[in-house]
Amino acid sequence: MDAHGIGSGAAPEDQLTGTLFSVNANQYSPMTFSSAYSKMRLWRNTSVASLLSGSMSTPYGLLGYEWDSDYADATRPPGEIDLSSTTLNVDQVRQDYGNNYGAGLATHSLVEFRDPTSHALVFGTGTVQFAWGLSNLHTDNTGVANPPNPPVQHTTVTKDVQQATMNALADMGVREAIAKDPGLRPGVNVAGGKVTHAAVAEGTGMEFTPVERVLELQAA
Repeated sequence: MDAHGIGSGAAPEDQLTGTLFSVNANQYSPMTFSSAYSKMRLWRNTSVASLLSGSMSTPYGLLGYEWDSDYADATRPPGEIDLSSTTLNVDQVRQDYGNNYGAGLATHSLVEFRDPTSHALVFGTGTVQFAWGLSNLHTDNTGVANPPNPPVQHTTVTKDVQQATMNALADMGVREAIAKDPGLRPGVNVAGGKVTHAAVAEGTGMEFTPVERVLELQAA
């Protein structure tokens, strides 16, 4: 991003994540999911997939104090696709390499691409608060746990974001990786709708199922 990095060997961030930092606004905003992207694989088994027209929004907070944009520049990964589009008026959008900011329009997108070297699937959320859609247990940008306002802490989670994240992980081959490498299995908390971590099951009062059984693998 910064011209001073040219020749240093440092790569622009969009080569790693697919997006470049653009917004430094201290505000809590929703993402917009529209019918234009509803047929993308990411949205299978979500309410977004059934959108025939128009759009829907997530709860407030997923676009927080820092987020990125998908710039069509020379360093954008080849074959990258957008999976959403949210355009907002913000009070601080980047004007140069990060020294100057001003009010204006900015567009956020979830993105996916294949790394040209490893061919790994990359899913870029481009926002520091995407995890707010996965759980109601989080902190705000001041580091205060479970901020009551804004937004109301128990209203940030959304099943569509949870399912989309699971879809992305599935497309990355997480199940196959766990099946091939037993060393990964202790880190699996939930699989196939079952709690596969003993401590999580005990803490939530839910039934524990070994991950080997869920994945139909031979028990260790």
